[in-house]
Amino acid sequence: LPSVGLWIGAALLLIVMVPPVMMASIGRAEYARTEAQSSLRQQVQEGMEGAADLAAADHTDFKMIMIERCSRTLEDTENRVQAHLSLSTLLHGVIVALGLPGLLWLVLGAAVQGHVSAPMAAALLFAGVAVFEAASGVGLAWLSLRASLISLERLQTVVSRPPVVSDPKHPMALRGQADLCLENVSMSWNDSSARLVLDDISLRIPYGQRIVIRGDSGTGKSSLSLLLLRLRDPDAGTIRYGGIDLRQIAQDDWHRHIAWLPQEATIFAGTVRDNLLIGDPVADEARLWWSLRQVLLEDAIRRFADGLDTWLLEGGVNLSAGQARRLSIARALLRDAPIMLLDEPTEGLDSDTAATVLRNLADACNGRSLVMISHDELPDGVAHVHYLLRDGKLLTIQ
Repeated sequence: LPSVGLWIGAALLLIVMVPPVMMASIGRAEYARTEAQSSLRQQVQEGMEGAADLAAADHTDFKMIMIERCSRTLEDTENRVQAHLSLSTLLHGVIVALGLPGLLWLVLGAAVQGHVSAPMAAALLFAGVAVFEAASGVGLAWLSLRASLISLERLQTVVSRPPVVSDPKHPMALRGQADLCLENVSMSWNDSSARLVLDDISLRIPYGQRIVIRGDSGTGKSSLSLLLLRLRDPDAGTIRYGGIDLRQIAQDDWHRHIAWLPQEATIFAGTVRDNLLIGDPVADEARLWWSLRQVLLEDAIRRFADGLDTWLLEGGVNLSAGQARRLSIARALLRDAPIMLLDEPTEGLDSDTAATVLRNLADACNGRSLVMISHDELPDGVAHVHYLLRDGKLLTIQ
């Protein structure tokens, strides 16, 4: 029955053509929804991470207003997208509502005229129903495809940006042990801003020296860490290791020279052993226990039934905050690098534990350069030199 085939084919073609036609108008709404989702996530994440600072500055209500505003924008864009999707679904329903009676008329006519048997006519009718039912998801599929393409476009925009720092064509080799020097380093986060986060800083760290850099929030301590890690190059001045400008060194080579403890070090889902081996993949069991001993975590881990093979949940949620922090310190301590860069190493530790851990760190880092960024007072003998960051300037306080 060519007439039945043509009728089903024509209805199916209309069903498939409706979503692309609708996508021309739904595309803008979908892009706006993606932007609104991104803004809402950013506002919520900033609110969670900066909750303490927002409370201290009495800006929590303002942040909640911003989150509510982003939420309403997302709601509006969701409504626009759903309105387009509803219209597409309506058009699909209209096509099916007209297609099924026409199909029924064709197969009944064919059966009455004896072209097909009654069972065959019923089979053809239900085949048409099945085709229309299968095509009912075309609209949602097109919407998902459009959303995926928009997300891909946004990701491509991110990954296609030029890197903040890049390797030289002919990188220079590094010595294992050398002095680290900052020479008249300045940095601003906004090229049009007159305010420098770091203003003409000069610092020499002889190999093996332990220093601490203190300062209030927003004084540039994290920015200084980025420069030392070479995740950002200074706007002016030079950072040298063994007399070699970091811009003349391959990033991988430089990063192998640094053991870094970020302010919010991650504990990964896995065993205690797995998390420690990130610092030194070839460390034996004795060395793992040694690192835990330095941070006063050995007894706690030994009390676990599985010891080093105790399973930790993502983020270390089955550890206390202090235990998770000390585990991350032990991991950094295992890394065999000539420079240790620790950002707020005693965050979340009580004063007695912090003092003992810092003294142990000083002993364990003997013969390595140690740069600590901390708000806390350090016990005597932990650092050779104390610095203070204030208004972008680095001042020696001891």
